[in-house]
Amino acid sequence: MRGFFNSISGALFLEDAAFEQMRMASHPFWQGLLVLIFVHLISSAFIWIGNYLQWTVSPDLIAAQAAILQNLQAMSFYQQAGPAAQEAFRQYYSLVFPFFPSVFGAPPPENATWLIGGIFLLQILIWLVFSLVAYIWAKALGGTGNLAQTYGVLSLASAPYLLNAVRIVPFVALPFWLLPLWSFVANFIGLKISHELSVSRAFWATVLPILTLVALGLLSGLAVIVLNLMVRVTV
Repeated sequence: MRGFFNSISGALFLEDAAFEQMRMASHPFWQGLLVLIFVHLISSAFIWIGNYLQWTVSPDLIAAQAAILQNLQAMSFYQQAGPAAQEAFRQYYSLVFPFFPSVFGAPPPENATWLIGGIFLLQILIWLVFSLVAYIWAKALGGTGNLAQTYGVLSLASAPYLLNAVRIVPFVALPFWLLPLWSFVANFIGLKISHELSVSRAFWATVLPILTLVALGLLSGLAVIVLNLMVRVTV
């Protein structure tokens, strides 16, 4: 158990020994899955507590919605509009307002719970797919590691997200680019060590899976659009 926590803390500080330890583990895939679960539980706990504290000191959304609408209705553009335009404005306002709760306060804790659970499932899916694609590219670039080792070391790229602990303080957050960049560097180190790649090959083994998945996503979206157009034409 001590080695488990050492691997996570070492990966957080991008220490080669942490990735080497995961590469040599007896069951790197399952240990990697445990790493993801542990990191998500800890970071989510801090996020949920911070969200709850933020929600308790935030203005009531319903009261804010009513107050803002009252101020808008007092403006000249609203007063000069006809009854039909005023009714359309109220309906549009009621429809749009719920999409911007973060401007007026934190989402209720129960909504945050569902969001955190969804993010966890998405993280597992991304880990499974990205690690497989990274393994294929690493092998193509001369890598020596196996698939289980790849899953194991790339799970350690989640360690930087423990820094979400700062979000326990209401209205405090890290720069949006910091953790993804930190995680990218951890992926680079993991692939370099697990597949015994040179620096340049490890870099491409890290970048090419991202480009591959982005390209597949764009092609999938394009295919859906084309199929939609074909259906409309034939109808």
